[in-house]
Parts: sequence; C-alpha cells; structure tokens
Amino acid sequence: MKKTIAVRCVLGVLILLNLWMIGGFSSQSAEDSGKTSEKVIRPVAQVVVKDFETKTEAEQNSIISDMQLPVRKLAHMTEFGTLGMLIFLLLRTWNFSLPRCGLGAMLGALICASADELHQYLAQQGRSGKVTDVLIDCAGALIGCLVVWGILLLVRYLQKRKQKAE
Repeated sequence: MKKTIAVRCVLGVLILLNLWMIGGFSSQSAEDSGKTSEKVIRPVAQVVVKDFETKTEAEQNSIISDMQLPVRKLAHMTEFGTLGMLIFLLLRTWNFSLPRCGLGAMLGALICASADELHQYLAQQGRSGKVTDVLIDCAGALIGCLVVWGILLLVRYLQKRKQKAE
C-alpha cells in the first residue's frame, strides 16, 4: 500500500513538472519562443543538413527558418506524449483497465492542451491559440498512451510466459 502511494506521489509530481514546463514554454513571447527553438534547431541542422557549416549565414538562417515549424510541432507532441504516459500510468495505479487508462489520459491531455492554447491566445503577445495545435498535442498524447499500453501488454505476456515455463 505504501509503495502504491509513493508511486502515485512520484507520478503526480512528474505530471505537475511536465505541466509547469509546458506552461513555461507557452508563457514565452513569440520572439523568445523563436530563440528557444533556434537553440535546438541549429545543432540539429548541423547534424542533418549536409555542409551546414560551410553555407552562408543567410542560407543557414533560411534552413533554420524552414525547420522551425516541424521541430516546434514535434516538441509539442513530445511534451504531450510524456503527459499522456504519466497520466496513463497514474490511472493504472488504481487498477483501471487499459482502455479506461487510455481514455482518461487522453481526456486529461485534451483538457491541458486546450488550456495551454487558451493561455497562449489570451496572454501572449504574438502568440495565438490554434485548434490544430490541440490536435497535434492530442496526437502526441495518443502516441505516449499507446507506447505505455504496448509495454504493459508486453510485460503481461512475458509474465504469463514465465509462469507457464515454471
């Protein structure tokens, strides 16, 4: 019982930290958000774009600009994928069925994604709330839930296989 409570507390703290991180990124102005993205994109471009370092500064900036949208959307999916995983695991500590954990995690992610976009729409200069971003966030949460679900099914399968072998 104490172990379950500890696991719930840890998952709860991780969920809050994840939400704090999401809120922190959403609180940035459009300019600051772009600078944060560039800090991630430049090293990625150096690895994935052939001869990136030999290109002119204007060419490098153009490449970075072209990479902004996909990298930012992938970051959204990753943030909410993690959130989906954590909520799924938290719900599982109450022994809900896997489908119920998935639905609960998706509902939680949808609420958080909607709140995040509303926050951007209302509070941030140069930022906007978009329904498409909520859908992208939910897609990330769905992927996160499916990963956890798959791992739990694999563990269950391996446990049953081990029991049969004994």
